[in-house]
Amino acid sequence: MASTSGTVVTSPEQRQRSLTLTWSQTSQSVQNNTTTISWTLKGSGSDTQYYWVTCRKIKVTINGTQAWYNAGEIDVNNGMTVASGSFTIPHNNDGTKTFTISVEAAIYEVAVNSTGSGSWTLTPIARYATVTQALSSKTETTITMSWTSDSTVDYIWYQVNSGSWVGIDVADGKSGTYTISGRSAGTAYSIKTRVRRKDSQLTTDSSALSVTTYNYPYATKMPDFTLGNKVTITIYNPLGRSVTLNVLDKDGTQVTSGTTITGTSYQGYNSTSVVNALYASIPSATQGTYSVTCTWSGHTETRSGGKYKCDSAVCKPTIGTCDYVDQNSTTIAVTGDSSKIVQTLSSVRFRAQSLSAKKSATVSSCKVTVMGTDYSMSISGSTATKTGVNIDSASNISVTFTLTDSRGYTATKSLSVTMLKWDLPSGIITLYRQDNYYSTSYLKCDASWSNIGSNSCTIAYQCRKTGTSSWTLTGTLTDNVEISLTMDNTKAWDVWVILTDSFNATTTYKLVLSRGMPIAYFDRLHNSVGVDCFPTADGSLEVGGYEVLTKGNFAFRSLEYALSNNASVAFSVGDLSQFVMISIGAGTTKGLWLFNSTSSGTLSQLAVASSGGLSITLSTNKVTVANSGNATAFIALLIYNGSVSVAT
Repeated sequence: MASTSGTVVTSPEQRQRSLTLTWSQTSQSVQNNTTTISWTLKGSGSDTQYYWVTCRKIKVTINGTQAWYNAGEIDVNNGMTVASGSFTIPHNNDGTKTFTISVEAAIYEVAVNSTGSGSWTLTPIARYATVTQALSSKTETTITMSWTSDSTVDYIWYQVNSGSWVGIDVADGKSGTYTISGRSAGTAYSIKTRVRRKDSQLTTDSSALSVTTYNYPYATKMPDFTLGNKVTITIYNPLGRSVTLNVLDKDGTQVTSGTTITGTSYQGYNSTSVVNALYASIPSATQGTYSVTCTWSGHTETRSGGKYKCDSAVCKPTIGTCDYVDQNSTTIAVTGDSSKIVQTLSSVRFRAQSLSAKKSATVSSCKVTVMGTDYSMSISGSTATKTGVNIDSASNISVTFTLTDSRGYTATKSLSVTMLKWDLPSGIITLYRQDNYYSTSYLKCDASWSNIGSNSCTIAYQCRKTGTSSWTLTGTLTDNVEISLTMDNTKAWDVWVILTDSFNATTTYKLVLSRGMPIAYFDRLHNSVGVDCFPTADGSLEVGGYEVLTKGNFAFRSLEYALSNNASVAFSVGDLSQFVMISIGAGTTKGLWLFNSTSSGTLSQLAVASSGGLSITLSTNKVTVANSGNATAFIALLIYNGSVSVAT
């Protein structure tokens, strides 16, 4: 219980004398949190024998502080005022205070022999109220705070982000709420509450509390999905607003008509209209990024989401029918059927019809693959064609049509093509002179051509003297039938045999018919001898077109020898001898040599034709001939100077 006054009496000494201090509260300061008291110290006691007593060392201590002291002697009567004064006592922070007063003195003695003290609780002084605050509720633009205090409050303030304090006159009480308006959505605010204690009018500030306003509703999760499947959109909607949702395609075009929800998710967007609209937004791509808008009370929040993807199962293009036809009138005339393709000759047209791209895509390209080669096709409307294809195959083949749409999706279709094997006409040509010499010559062609439909072969020939430009002999041959022609045996002839089939394909064989040439020719007009040639000079010996001796009368001897296969023969040659050796086999000249020997018997040779399988070894006065051919070689020697004989 609080006290406003009190008394302290010291213990009486032996004569029953004492001191008495009385105090009383004179004022309190709320502002300074202090109480001021007044006090009076008087003499007291019950002994009437002595009128006065002597007191020394009198001390008054209030609240631990010496308030008054006198060390000298004072004669004190009963009821006499010894001292008085006032004293200000500070209270505790909470306004409470308990204090003590003590008095001591030396009565009739030198040392202190009388003491007294007392303790009292002063009237509490009203101090600061306590305050706590908490978030009561919030919206996108408002914050409602609650506050409580341990004391009655008659006025409050709030502060946002260390700004100015805003006051609110509230009904007296220890708790309440207030709302802060005009805030921005999704924004953090630091808020303090200040209260004023009614009795002390002192204010107390709360600690700061960070509060973030709600955002307006928006989509938080927009997963990837395949068009045609449902997709679940998750919405930030903590206050259960009535939100209108819409989906935008990759270009920001709205493809939905608005769906209103109050919850936090929505599943759908697989209707035909939405799916087709999204497909239409990606005619040349397989996916796009979508966005979702959330609208409430005039506020629209847009968030970019995942990807919407094509369903390849329904997006692939299609090919209707495929066909082919031979457009070469020549081959068709022979085969009688444009669906039968002649190897390398037919000009094939390929066609794919009823080409169709799906889900807003367009037809991009079409090709046909023939034996590993891709041919780009021309597209007109829904039809693709490729003309002029030649196919080099002797057996049936399969071709593949590939359609590609604007998204890169493809469709294929295969088609079997009937092939007919074709080869150029060919022949085995026989051409020769009678007895390999006369002008009468013979020509025959054993022809072959492809057995296709009405295909046939004509055989033509043309002949001219080599070195001339005009064909003097022309005509046709019957297959495998020999004909006789007259071609001057003194000249070589060019003979061409041309085979032409019904496809107008030709094969030309170019042959040369040699002059009619004996091994040795005696020309009586020129008075000359030609070996493997016709002499052109008078009085000469000519070998293979070379003049060996000219303009002289000469005689020569001949020597012949049959040399079996894998055998050899040696000829002895005298000094200063000259002769020609000719090798003959199978009716033709195989080798031709001119030999000379010196006075010492050393031999030298001039080969004027191929060796014909013979090998020649020279030594002093000797020529050795070895036959490594496959048949007997006949060797003839024309000796026009010196001596030559078979060595024994």
